[in-house]
Amino acid sequence: MSCIIFSSCIVGALFIAGVMLIILGRARVVMRAAGIILVIISIIGGLYAGGFIFSGNRSPEAALKKCDENLVMIRTAILKYLDDHNGKLPKELETLLPAYMKALPVCPASGFPDSYGYETNDMTGNFTIFCQGDTHVEMNVPSGLPRISRLLSKPQNNIVDD
Repeated sequence: MSCIIFSSCIVGALFIAGVMLIILGRARVVMRAAGIILVIISIIGGLYAGGFIFSGNRSPEAALKKCDENLVMIRTAILKYLDDHNGKLPKELETLLPAYMKALPVCPASGFPDSYGYETNDMTGNFTIFCQGDTHVEMNVPSGLPRISRLLSKPQNNIVDD
């Protein structure tokens, strides 16, 4: 929203400056300056919309939703790893790189690498991925949540790769 207001102010100022310069007979300079300014506004607006600028303004609800999406993405990579490695779990999340994920996601609420924890049970083949720390307290989410678990009904042997 603030990007739209910012852009509107710039366009309004550009219009007033353009009218004044046209009155003074410098229309060619105005058109060139207008084109440059509109390109700059478009770039800033695109970066803002993409979240590259002002990402600290993300709402707690949006951060929690993105954290949930990150957990699902990690879970999917682990399940693909399991399929390719005869049901064996990776020892650590970094094992998934780069074959199953380009990079490990970062929780948007914390912004720190290693945002997500990973626990396995060698005897059962169960695993849990969770957001570490108190990063979602604004949403009254307890420490260590959100989390995704995979629970098997039967124990499996040789679950962890050596």
